[in-house]
Amino acid sequence: MRRSTPRDTLCRVIPAQDLCRALLPALPPEAARRLADELVELIADSASPEASVRWTPSGGVRAGRMMLERSTRTAAERVASALGLRWAPECERLLQAVERLRLPLIVGWDVGGDSPALKLYANASDAAQSLREELLTALDSAGLGQAEVIGLNVERARVVRKLYHQRRSFAALGVSGVPEALAGFAPAAGWVRSSDVFGATTTTRAVFVAVPPDGQERADELLQDLTGLAFGELSRAMPFAPGAVRQIGWSPDGSVTVYAKPVGAAPPVELRPVAIFATDDAEVGLHVEPNELSPRAFTRSDRHALSFRARAGHSDAQALTTLGAWARQRVADAERTGQPRDWSSPPAPWRRVEDEP
Repeated sequence: MRRSTPRDTLCRVIPAQDLCRALLPALPPEAARRLADELVELIADSASPEASVRWTPSGGVRAGRMMLERSTRTAAERVASALGLRWAPECERLLQAVERLRLPLIVGWDVGGDSPALKLYANASDAAQSLREELLTALDSAGLGQAEVIGLNVERARVVRKLYHQRRSFAALGVSGVPEALAGFAPAAGWVRSSDVFGATTTTRAVFVAVPPDGQERADELLQDLTGLAFGELSRAMPFAPGAVRQIGWSPDGSVTVYAKPVGAAPPVELRPVAIFATDDAEVGLHVEPNELSPRAFTRSDRHALSFRARAGHSDAQALTTLGAWARQRVADAERTGQPRDWSSPPAPWRRVEDEP
């Protein structure tokens, strides 16, 4: 399994002054610094912070946008209080669902617009189907599509509920009217459709492409096509020196948003696992990355790093070791023969579980 980055590495990658810069549009310098100091102590690891900048058709570029992955209730409450936002009942319901289902929480803010917003996301991307269904039911989103993430934008005058549907292909998103340059981006590490929820209906808010490690040149070409600006120009508004482009999002109003983590953070990976396996007691997702992109791994072949992410239950250590050895051999066979990896017939007690498209 993946481990957190040590605190001394975190401090080198995301110092408090970087978070402070992302808060300054909405807070006085001293209040921004105080909140940034508190949040740095609550960040899980160096890969947690992710900033974004938004370009609009008028030519404006605005920042003040930050997400903290694997975050905490304390961080959410601190951000809400500092921004003068009420702790709405919807916030408490989402936090309780995250805590009960043991799902990762993403906490963020957007202070670059007319009204500051707290962002809360229940992240079920790596959760089993049964847990995602429980989350959707708990947050009154059942029947609105198979979403992997449920979010809230908490503003002073309203709370907007959002759904994020992650898919392997653009076609599987089921959207139209997207610029050809975006829809044709390939290869992609995954696709996401963001929707605003209005009662029992949803409206597409944005479409995102996840950029793979070898897709940075294509990402720059896409940004040039959509905005007329290169990533280097857009990234000047970010609060820290950015690493690779993680995602590029396009909205029907023509705005474009680009996401990046601090330089030095681990490179982006596929949104979805390459395969999912389950026993009667547990479910895990298998992720396979080039060795040079993954400093840590459960096991390795000559050219690839293999890692498991728990999706439900608790895996028996010996059973997971057996599955890891089998998966390593499948990857090694594919490396040797050039044929597709064969994930059928995993060793007992494991069985293959079908994933979303």
